[in-house]
Amino acid sequence: MTREQSLVLNSFFVNLFNKVLAMEKNALAKSGYENLSVSEMHVLEAIYALTEQCKNTMTGVANQLAISVGALSTAVNTLVKKGYVNRTPCENDRRIIYITLSEIGKRAQKCHEEFHFKMIKGVSETLSEAEVVTLIETLNRLNIFFTKSSEV
Repeated sequence: MTREQSLVLNSFFVNLFNKVLAMEKNALAKSGYENLSVSEMHVLEAIYALTEQCKNTMTGVANQLAISVGALSTAVNTLVKKGYVNRTPCENDRRIIYITLSEIGKRAQKCHEEFHFKMIKGVSETLSEAEVVTLIETLNRLNIFFTKSSEV
């Protein structure tokens, strides 16, 4: 890869990340969940995804988000105070805490899911079917790379 190609890719990743983050922030504000940060919304999203698998423990969610349990604890404390999340100790092992979405947390998650759906729909409408397939294959390879890199 040439230096110029490297600079173009770096610029692309940085700009794309910042634009998606700004879009998410804007969507939260417009949806009536302006008291949630994008990071907090991502915590809700992880809790929602892991609840279906019964892996919605503090450790499970922290691992999903690639953050420490301590950092998650701070976020969960805030989300509990805001009314988006509930904590429930495991009946068999009180050391295990399950975190679940409250009703308002579920509504916020649903709204965020719709934002993602519209964003993906908008992107896919600009591409041919073959381009969508190529994009998915390429993004899968990038995902594998970044997953392996985060383990180093």
